[in-house]
Amino acid sequence: MRRWRICLLLWMLVGCSATAPTTSTQIPIQPSLPTPAQTLSPTQALATSIPIIADEAAVERASQQGLERDLAQLAVDWRLISEKPQPLRLEMPPPYERRSFWVTDLTSNQQRNISATLQLSTTHLLIYVADDLPVEQQALINAAQQFEQVGWPLLAKWYPQQAWPQVPVTVLNAAVNGAGGYYASDNELPQAINPYSNEREMLVINAAAMPPSDFGYVATLIHEMQHLLHRNVLSHPATWLNEGASMLSEDRSGYSNDSLALDFLASPDTQLNAWASSPGTALKHYGAAQLFLSYLDQQLDGLPMGTLAAADAGDNLTSITSLMTTRYPDLTSFDQLFAAWAVANWVNDPTVADGRYGYDLPRAVLPEQAQSSEQNLSIRQFGSDYLAFENASSERTLEWQGNNTVPIFAADVTSSATWWSGRGDARVSTLTTAIQVPSAGGSLIYRRWFDLEQDYDYAYLSLSQDNGQTWQAIATQASTGANPVGLNIGAGWTGQQTTWQAESVDLTPWAGQQIQLRFWVINDEAYNAAGLALSDLTIDGVTAEWVGTGFVPVRNQLAQRWVLTAVLYDQAGVAEVVSIPTDNGQARWLIPANRRAVLVVNATTQGTTEAANYSYNVTP
Repeated sequence: MRRWRICLLLWMLVGCSATAPTTSTQIPIQPSLPTPAQTLSPTQALATSIPIIADEAAVERASQQGLERDLAQLAVDWRLISEKPQPLRLEMPPPYERRSFWVTDLTSNQQRNISATLQLSTTHLLIYVADDLPVEQQALINAAQQFEQVGWPLLAKWYPQQAWPQVPVTVLNAAVNGAGGYYASDNELPQAINPYSNEREMLVINAAAMPPSDFGYVATLIHEMQHLLHRNVLSHPATWLNEGASMLSEDRSGYSNDSLALDFLASPDTQLNAWASSPGTALKHYGAAQLFLSYLDQQLDGLPMGTLAAADAGDNLTSITSLMTTRYPDLTSFDQLFAAWAVANWVNDPTVADGRYGYDLPRAVLPEQAQSSEQNLSIRQFGSDYLAFENASSERTLEWQGNNTVPIFAADVTSSATWWSGRGDARVSTLTTAIQVPSAGGSLIYRRWFDLEQDYDYAYLSLSQDNGQTWQAIATQASTGANPVGLNIGAGWTGQQTTWQAESVDLTPWAGQQIQLRFWVINDEAYNAAGLALSDLTIDGVTAEWVGTGFVPVRNQLAQRWVLTAVLYDQAGVAEVVSIPTDNGQARWLIPANRRAVLVVNATTQGTTEAANYSYNVTP
């Protein structure tokens, strides 16, 4: 999928982001990136034999230590440019200005250059139309007026004035393959950093497929503007929350569309706080985020999106929980809040209990019929399964058992010396050591595993000969010099290598020298995958100490958390919601006689996108 914030063809599809040489140019180290000489209290300098750290704490440390991605600073540090540029300042263009723009084909990751003319200016928009695209001028005027009258007032209420653009935002109407529209923050960079930048805050709308007269045109404009303002508040927003906010902005502006919500309700075993790797598989994720934020918005009589954005609520889930405890003090964890929403997606009735199980849904989820024989099932983290038990004249016993553990990433870890890069949007992780290469030379040896978004997220191995002041990238068997979207700043690793591969890097050219070695992982915005794992790092003749910033040592094992909730119905159809406790991944529940029941199963382990497994059996 695109690296950026894409509004998919919501209004169309469903009714509506050669091998490099052995070394590259020397580069200066980013001052804000720690070197082994600095003290790193969260993750201390560790010898090859890494002590065991509870992986729950390690995941949290990885999240806290990961550095924000600053492409301008990285470009200076990698000597792509000589100094960090001043923020771009866009002068107001003359009427009917004609200029060229780069547009991304989101199906092939290819760039094309087009010509477009400024056709309309409003208080907050500069609207260009591709010269080869016929657009009705009055429809364009009407759409722009709707945005200014309905969309902008909502967004301006959500976000502080500091987040508002200083000049009108460029809106380019053009043909776009793979999306209804997109916002790309890379357009705000100088072309010296990204050659495909348009050097301005801008949105791209697929007016070829969705002309301004379409209902979805204004919705997409509002959707993408929310992304721009959201990022102006927080440079690294979690995709699921950002997309949910854009869907909510459409709903609140009167441009609701239930298509994606229905996609999710037909597939509720969809991880809420994750995203998909391609637009076609992201539809249900849009729907999940849309409904969850709609639930919060309705329960709280308005959601402070600017506050949530500033709190990095998509990754800092406790900030969302804190809002809901103002109404429901017993919801003290995100697990409980998520489970309440999952039940609401079935019950859909504000008269049940204290109102937490009702909000405006297009329809309820459809539970699966529970089986009497033993069943083995899987479920996504922060996804939901619904099992329906029909009325019976006698009690029945449900025996339920779930995983006690779940991996962080999909690889077997047999070594106690395994480092993981962490994961997240628009973040940088590093793993560094300082050594003296033996006079006879030697090799850096390690095993690697990675799952990185193809062409958008990259890992690197680099070397410094001057105590971390400058660096040079080292090409390896897995690296590439290809740079299709302008985000590969060296000999990077990208894509998937989901089996462990051993690699040896010859250090003989630096025999007898003091050097530093550093692994990097640099993720762009939008989708992120499981990251990079490195195991059994050794250097011939050297006992190396490695320091991680964002990298943490792991055993690749998290405690699997579960929430089970039953909804019981009496003969009159009145619902009662009952919590079923679990102990060490096990639960036993007596289903009362003459009561229909639905069991809601939720796996709630943070820090992973790996599925959990469970089984159940029903006996008289």
